[in-house]
Amino acid sequence: MTAPGKHAAEPERASLLRRVGAWSAEHPRKTFGGWAALIILSVLFALVGVGGQNIYERLENGTPQVDGEAGQVDDLLEAAENDDSRALNLLVYGVAPDDRTLAAHLDPLPDKLQQIQDENPGSVLTISDPRQGLAALESGVALSASDAARVQALAAADGNGILVVVRAGTEQVGSEEQTPARRAAQVQALELLDGIAEELKTVHPDATVHVSSEARIATSYRAVAAADLERGEGIALPIALLVMIVVFGGILAAGVPILGAIASILLGYGSLFALSFAFGFDSIVLNVVTLLGLGLAIDYGLLVISRFREEMRDVGEGDRSGIVGATASTVEHAGRTVVFSGTIFAAASLGLLLFEPTIMRAIGVGTIAVVAIAIAVSISLVPAILATAGHKLTKPGLLARVKPLRPIFGRLGTVTPDDGNFGKLARWSQRRPALVTAACVLLLGVLASPALSLIPVNDVSGAVPRAATEYSFIETIADEFPDAAPAKVELVIRAETGASADSRVAAWAQDMAGDPRVASVGVPEQTESYATVRVHPEEGANAMDLVERAREAAPADAEAWVTGTAAHDLDLISSVQATAPWAALIICGLTFVLLFLMTGSVIMPIKSLAIALLSLGSAVGVLVWGFQDGHLAGVLNFEPDDINGVDVLVLTITLVLGFGLSMDYEVFLLGRVAELRDRGVAGREAVWKGLQGTGRIITSAALIMVVVFLGFTLGDLLIIKQMGTALAVLVALDATLVRCVLVPAAMTWGESIMWWSPRWLRPVADRLRIRH
Repeated sequence: MTAPGKHAAEPERASLLRRVGAWSAEHPRKTFGGWAALIILSVLFALVGVGGQNIYERLENGTPQVDGEAGQVDDLLEAAENDDSRALNLLVYGVAPDDRTLAAHLDPLPDKLQQIQDENPGSVLTISDPRQGLAALESGVALSASDAARVQALAAADGNGILVVVRAGTEQVGSEEQTPARRAAQVQALELLDGIAEELKTVHPDATVHVSSEARIATSYRAVAAADLERGEGIALPIALLVMIVVFGGILAAGVPILGAIASILLGYGSLFALSFAFGFDSIVLNVVTLLGLGLAIDYGLLVISRFREEMRDVGEGDRSGIVGATASTVEHAGRTVVFSGTIFAAASLGLLLFEPTIMRAIGVGTIAVVAIAIAVSISLVPAILATAGHKLTKPGLLARVKPLRPIFGRLGTVTPDDGNFGKLARWSQRRPALVTAACVLLLGVLASPALSLIPVNDVSGAVPRAATEYSFIETIADEFPDAAPAKVELVIRAETGASADSRVAAWAQDMAGDPRVASVGVPEQTESYATVRVHPEEGANAMDLVERAREAAPADAEAWVTGTAAHDLDLISSVQATAPWAALIICGLTFVLLFLMTGSVIMPIKSLAIALLSLGSAVGVLVWGFQDGHLAGVLNFEPDDINGVDVLVLTITLVLGFGLSMDYEVFLLGRVAELRDRGVAGREAVWKGLQGTGRIITSAALIMVVVFLGFTLGDLLIIKQMGTALAVLVALDATLVRCVLVPAAMTWGESIMWWSPRWLRPVADRLRIRH
C-alpha cells in the first residue's frame, strides 16, 4: 500500500474507483460535457417543467395521513356525500351580520353566481350565507336543531362576523367533461368574492375580510417554503465558501466543493421532479432534501480535495501523468470513504421507506437520490476539476500571498501536517481513556436528559406558518368560528335505521359529556348513511386522550368510529411508533454490516452505533428543551404556544438523518485509521494519526453543515426550524466532542478488543473486507 503522495505504477487490475478517477482526469472535457448536459436537462425538466408544471407547481401540502380508523371513516363519509365541489370562503369578522353595507354587497351575490353558472354549462355554484338564518333565530322562528347548528357554525362565536361559503361543483359528480366548466366558474367566483372583499375592506378598514380556498392555502404554504429555501441557500452558500477559503487558504480550492454542491443541487431538483410523479411530494421534502444535498456535497468535496492536495505532494510541475495518478489515487482512497459514507447514509434513509406517511417515504427516497448524486459528483466531476487545476490547488492562494494575511492563510492553506493540534488532542484523550470516555458519556447524557419528558405530537408537520398569506384566515376561523373549523373529535355511527343512529350517537356523546376534559358536545347530524356529532375538548385538554376514551366507549353493537384532527394525530403517532423499532433494526443492521466490511471487526460497529445513540440523544434533548419547553422561542422567532410537544415526524426524520450524518464523520475517521492499520501502523498511533489526517476536514465539514442547517432555521416553516436546530446541534457535538475526544478515548480504552472478530467470521472478513 502506497502512502499519500507516493504513486506506484498502475496495477494490472485497478479498482473501479481508481479507473473512474483516472478516466475523469484524462478526459476532463468529456466529463464536463456529460455533467453539463445532465445539469441542463435537469434544470429544464425541474424549473421549466413537463406538461405545464414545474417542480414547485407539483408540490403539495397538508397534514400527513395514515390508514387508521380516522382516515377510513373520512373516506366513508366522503363517499357517502358524493360531492366533489370546492369551497370558496369569504370571511368577514368585525362587522355585525345585519350591517347594511354588508347586505348591500352580499344580497346581489346569489344572482351574480347564477349568472356565472349560466355562462359555464355543467358547473354548479351554491352559496351558504348565514344572515337569513341568524335573523330567523333572532326573531324566534323555530329551526330544526341541525339547521340551527349549521347556521351558527357560519356565525362568529361573539356574533361579530360571518363566513360565507360558495361551493363550485359539477352537475354530474366526478364528470371529467364538466371539470373545465367547474374550474372556469370557480375562477370567476373567486374573482367576484375578491372584488366584494376589497370593497368591504374600504368600508370597514378595521375588520378582517379575507377570501380563501384550499388551493390558496396550499399556494401560500408553497410560497413560504420556496422563500425559506431561497433564504437558506442564500445564507449557507456564501458562508460555506468563506469557511472553505479559510480552510484551504485560497478561493480556487474553496470553490471546487461549492461547484460540486451547486451541481448536486441542480441535479437533485431534476431527480425530485421525476420522483414527484411516483410520490406526492410535500413542499417540506424539497427543503429537507436540498438542505442535505447541499451539506453532503460540500462534505464529500472537502474530503476529496484535501486528499488530492496530499497526493500532489511529490508530483512535479507539468507532470501530467503524475496529476492523473494523483487524481486516480484520490478517488481510490477518498472516493472509497465517500462511497462508504454515502452508502451508510442511504441505508439509514431506507428506514424512512418503512413508515406509512407519504412525506417520510418521500424524504427517504429523495435523500437516497441526492446522496447518490453527491457521491457521483464527488468521484467524477470534482476529480475532473482537480485534475484540470492541478498544481494551482497546491500553491498558496491569493489571500496567502497578501503579506498581512500570510501568517494566517499561509498556515491554514497548507496540506495537513503529519502531526498537529488534532494529533495532540487525540493523544491527550488517550492518556486516561477510561476517565475521558466516562466524562464525555456523562456530558452527553446530561444534554440528552430533557428527552425523558418528550411528548410526541403532530402539530407542525402540516401547520401553515405565520408568514403565510392565509394564516390570518385559518387562525380567525379556529378562534372565532370553531364549528366551521375541522372537528378535533367527531363521533360517527352508521345509520341502519335513521332515528336509532341519531339517538345512539347522541347517547354516545352524552356519555362523553360527563368527562371533565369535554367542554361541550354538538348537535347530532344525520344523513342517509351516517350520524355524526362533535365533541369539543376543554381548552388545554389533550384531545388525543379524548379520542382514546371515545373509542373505548363506542357502542359495541353498532358500526361506530371516531374521527377528527385529534384522531388523525393519534393514528399517525401510533403508526410511527409501531414502525420505528423495525426501522431502527434495519438501519442498525445494515450499518453494522457495512462497518464490518470496512473494518473487519464486529466490535467497531457496535462502538459506532453506541456513540451515535449518544449523539442522537443529545440532539433530541436540545429539541425538547428548545421547542417543547420553549427556551429557543426568542432566538428562533416562534411562538411557544404553537408547540405542544415534539412533532413525531420531526423526531423520526431527525433521528434517521442525524444517524446518517453521525456515521458520515465516523466513516471519515475510521477510513483513515483502517488505512493506517493496513499499512502496519500500531493501534494507538493509527488512531491519533487518523484524527490528525481527518480532523481538519471533519471539523470544517461540520462547521459548513452547521451553517447550512442554521441558515434554514431562519425561515418560517416550524418543521424546518426544529429539524435544522436538532441536526446542527448533533453535527456540532459529533464533530468536536464525540469525534475528536470520545472516539479516540473509547478506541484506546478498548484497543485490546476493538478490532476483534469471532474466529468463524474471520474468513468472511478476509474475503469480503474492502482493503485500504
